[in-house]
Amino acid sequence: ILLLPLTWIAALLVFPATFITFYMNSFMTMHDWAEKVPVLLIKFFNAERSLWPTPRFADIVDDEDDPTDNPGCCAKVTGELYELQPKRILKKTPTAWGIGAYLPTLAEAEYINLRSMRLGLSCFWKDIGAFLTDKVLGLMGSLPNTHLQEGGYLQKYGAKIRFRPEENPISYVMNIVGDVYPAFPDVWEDKLSDEALVRFCLHGLGPHRLERLADNQGFVVRTNMLASLGVREGYESYGGDCYIGSDFRPIKIVRMERRPGTSQWAPLTEQTYTPGSEGWEYAKFSFRSTLFTLVTVCDHLYGIHLQWSNTMVVAARERLSPEHPVRRLLTPYYFGTIQVNYIAHCLLVPPGTLGSRNFAFTDQSLQQAWRAMPSLLRDGAELKGSIPDAEYL
Repeated sequence: ILLLPLTWIAALLVFPATFITFYMNSFMTMHDWAEKVPVLLIKFFNAERSLWPTPRFADIVDDEDDPTDNPGCCAKVTGELYELQPKRILKKTPTAWGIGAYLPTLAEAEYINLRSMRLGLSCFWKDIGAFLTDKVLGLMGSLPNTHLQEGGYLQKYGAKIRFRPEENPISYVMNIVGDVYPAFPDVWEDKLSDEALVRFCLHGLGPHRLERLADNQGFVVRTNMLASLGVREGYESYGGDCYIGSDFRPIKIVRMERRPGTSQWAPLTEQTYTPGSEGWEYAKFSFRSTLFTLVTVCDHLYGIHLQWSNTMVVAARERLSPEHPVRRLLTPYYFGTIQVNYIAHCLLVPPGTLGSRNFAFTDQSLQQAWRAMPSLLRDGAELKGSIPDAEYL
């Protein structure tokens, strides 16, 4: 009697599981689920958002057709209605690595999903959605991850993971994420020249870390503070201070390196590379990679997300009432901050997550880097006094 129902139940479970397994094995074949799952989630949410029309200005102000007709509504965006919540202490969770920041949980976000609202499930849907999202994010550090094993992908795949001269790394990446990659109007065809290096420092990621040399003969962007941090097998060490002359031409890159063949505990020695010399292209590559890592992890993730924006939204929500003019003024500027910061922390900060895989640090050096963030952080305010016209930056 029970055989037929059990057969149907088994079929309903086995077929989807088999399909998912085959699909995951054929998608991003040289990656683990730890890389595949976040990419597929991004694709899913991007497709889901595309079902809603592009927000117009009329959608941001009060709408006569608003099903809630709530005067507390401050903004309506694609598929969501934002409402100012009462002043109260928010429920928070501590960040990993002992960073010292506490982030409001997803359930504290000021939004209601419009689709569930039309079904009369707004509060229920938000709580369930926050719960499920939190559980999924918590699994990100537990998925199979060859990258964090000894030797990583280099040991598992060998030369297969290296791009051949005729292969284009950008095309490889865009074939995977191109359908969710944001459009950009400017394409920098020149990425590797000396002129591109200066542009990278002056107009790209480096301006807020620019220092004027003591003799007023140029500028320097320093990243050697990361040189002592260990990296996993198969990766180059971080570091490099890029010196730029007053004529805005590169002078040299000074790296702190360990001598070849020495252990990771060997002392660092200064190595200078100049334009056209042996190793110059390598030094530029190392500097660009290090500056990207420093700005992305320290200045952006730690500084902007975990410190400044988090502090602003917590202070506004816990100390100012919805009617307070300062809170109403600030609300558009911390729009979506709680969701973004919480998800960014879960995906990028804890051990085993995307942050651990995207950068070359060992587990020990990554922990050292996170604990050093307050001393490494630069917000541009330091420029005033060191550069005479810094007040115009």
